[in-house]
Amino acid sequence: MTRVRYSLRQSLLLAIIAVSAGLAAQVMGARLRPVPAAPTTDAITHVPRRIGAWQAINDPTVPVNPARPDSTGRPGQVYDAMVSRTYVAPDGTRVMLMLAYQNQQFQEDRVHSPELCYYAQGFILNNQKSFQIKSKIDSINARSFIAKSLSRAETVVYFIRTGDNISERSIDSRNEIFRSGVLGRIDDGILVRVSMIDSDSDNRNSDEKIRLMVDFIEQMVAASPSDSRTAMLGSHEL
Repeated sequence: MTRVRYSLRQSLLLAIIAVSAGLAAQVMGARLRPVPAAPTTDAITHVPRRIGAWQAINDPTVPVNPARPDSTGRPGQVYDAMVSRTYVAPDGTRVMLMLAYQNQQFQEDRVHSPELCYYAQGFILNNQKSFQIKSKIDSINARSFIAKSLSRAETVVYFIRTGDNISERSIDSRNEIFRSGVLGRIDDGILVRVSMIDSDSDNRNSDEKIRLMVDFIEQMVAASPSDSRTAMLGSHEL
């Protein structure tokens, strides 16, 4: 019995040492190797401007900045590349696309959930819910919410890829970064966000808008070259 206790204690001690070593390496930047090895910073710019019947247009509407607010409440600069476009369908429906890519992620310097950015920029959030986008090989965890400010209201759909993990929760991103650090990796990450500004002429409810935006995401992934798909989804496929 004593021998078993010693073995468990020894295993726990080794686990603590391994975790501590991984954290130390992450903090010190020692022996961590970026993944992917070849940066894909420009890959998101290859997403086509025509996606099925959707066409990118010049739009003066300013999208909500996806960067985490700094100590003054203003959006910080944490992303290595961003793509912000408005696409319009033949019937006049518009969606706003935001792709925000970060080549190396750490616990306090990472892709953040849009809820934080919208709230910090004066929006009130409602109807927050998680759902799954069905793919060929698995399901992708996504999230939606309605954001309202004095100037406008938006219905938002998004997901976050950290390394090869796709989620809608910040805690999942933190856990993935932690696991990667222990294994000696620095993972990249991306926010894929699509939103629609509410208008008096649009009679669709929030569920119908979410379905429309999910369909847009699926068409966007299918129309994009392989480097863009990898940047957005990692090894996952829609």
